[in-house]
Amino acid sequence: MTDLEQLSPSWQAQFQAWQQRKVPATAEIAPGLWSVPVPIPRHPLRYVLSYVFVGAGRAAVVDPGWPTEESWRALCAGLTKAGVGPERIDGVLLTHGHHDHRGLAGRLRRASGAWIGVHPEEVRFLQDDPVGNADFARRREDWMRQAGASEDAVTEVAHSSHGLPKMPAPVTADRMVTDGEVIEVPGGRHVVALWTPGHSPGHLCFHLPEEDWLISGDHILPRISPNISAFVNQPTSALTDFLQALDRVERLPVKRVLPGHEFAFDRVDRRLGQLHEHHRQRLGEVKQVLEPKGRCSAWEVAAQLSWARPWGQIHGFQKRAALGETLSHLHHLEATGELISRLRSGVRTWQLSPEPAMVSRAERSGRV
Repeated sequence: MTDLEQLSPSWQAQFQAWQQRKVPATAEIAPGLWSVPVPIPRHPLRYVLSYVFVGAGRAAVVDPGWPTEESWRALCAGLTKAGVGPERIDGVLLTHGHHDHRGLAGRLRRASGAWIGVHPEEVRFLQDDPVGNADFARRREDWMRQAGASEDAVTEVAHSSHGLPKMPAPVTADRMVTDGEVIEVPGGRHVVALWTPGHSPGHLCFHLPEEDWLISGDHILPRISPNISAFVNQPTSALTDFLQALDRVERLPVKRVLPGHEFAFDRVDRRLGQLHEHHRQRLGEVKQVLEPKGRCSAWEVAAQLSWARPWGQIHGFQKRAALGETLSHLHHLEATGELISRLRSGVRTWQLSPEPAMVSRAERSGRV
């Protein structure tokens, strides 16, 4: 994905650390802009890449990371290397509200009085926290039942936590960051917010027009196709939104992506094409599953799709994520007129449409 020999030493070191399964070092990647890796202990993603804008002894942080003491110490050490401390933070920008990106936001605000900025559609992710939330737990159970899961599966999967640490109290947003908004950050820079829903409803990327770089959060990652789920608090249009948001990025003059995980990369056009192709193939696989079966629940479809491991070896949180991803593809195919669904006795089932509607230009060209 990245032509390593064309990268500066700091970028090369980041990529090589990832290859060696190490956490890369904090580095100044442009004047007044620092990359600060924040560990995610005992997690396969290993770390979140936070980005820190620094100027005149003040700073703003994008995605401060995972809510553990080890993560906090690493973030503070990175800020110190950048010439500031946690008490010198003016603002915290969140690409989205998942715990690995926003987990330390509240603690930074308590340390400094910083504002926390998110897209308006992401507010409920900050408030509708599933940990200890009985109403959320009930909704998640009902979501699984409607998808066709058995009661045994609901018991096994609905409340699994993927080994999450104890989470801090939900945080509130102080600032609504809207699509196209220009945000002034310390150091005299101006970054442009780009609304890129899909991985979450209010996901934001941040365009740096001086370099034509993009802080992408989890919208675009160098190797992983981000989980796009029609989940409990996620719109059923998640995949449709995601594919359209990829096209928005393609229209920007982006030369390099600064993602939320792994390593920075160039050749953005190639990565966007790979993501479109991945979902085009996945949508085709869903239709292949349904064609001989006639009518299936989302759970039945998910069980027959290809995954990194056989369905019977997927458990807990990972099985819930797989179900959400399956649903997002089913809903997208229904939106394009290729599937129809029916809710009966509390379970929604899906089948190929007998008269598929005319599909979009993007689909005719094989983009989705």
